[in-house]
Amino acid sequence: MIKLTTRYILAILIGIFYSIYYTIFKPITLWISFSLIKFLDSSAILINNQIYTTSHILTFIDACVAATAYLLLTILILITRGISWKRRLYMFIFGSILILAFNLVRIEILFYFLLNFKYNIFEDLHMIIWKFLSTIYVFFVWIYLTKYFRVRQIPIYSDYKYLIKRIKGD
Repeated sequence: MIKLTTRYILAILIGIFYSIYYTIFKPITLWISFSLIKFLDSSAILINNQIYTTSHILTFIDACVAATAYLLLTILILITRGISWKRRLYMFIFGSILILAFNLVRIEILFYFLLNFKYNIFEDLHMIIWKFLSTIYVFFVWIYLTKYFRVRQIPIYSDYKYLIKRIKGD
């Protein structure tokens, strides 16, 4: 019961203080994105949170980090019963690498479209990826992690079943 309470309190605290994801992942995402953009446009320059190219200024805002994807992954890991703390950490690290990789590919594809096509195509593609594909991707990352780490429990539901069993005294 203490482990269950600890997991949910930790999930709530992380939800409240989720800005930690920006602190951790913003510099990583920005620097890797800039390095990759440099391959597409060798004149690119990074100043603060802006990437200057010969034809565009890209402002790297907090939403570019996809912090909510990392938050969702963390909460799913925490509210799933029957995972050791060590395995939770490995799941988070591995899942975060997958999310970061997807996010970097997303940024590079968007930058490619911005440089080579009309601005409207960039905006439309950006919204489609941001609103739909990102959520679906995190879902598939979660499914993959549960298969890879052999997690047999279901978030929240397995805890609910455990609590009902404890209350009934079985």
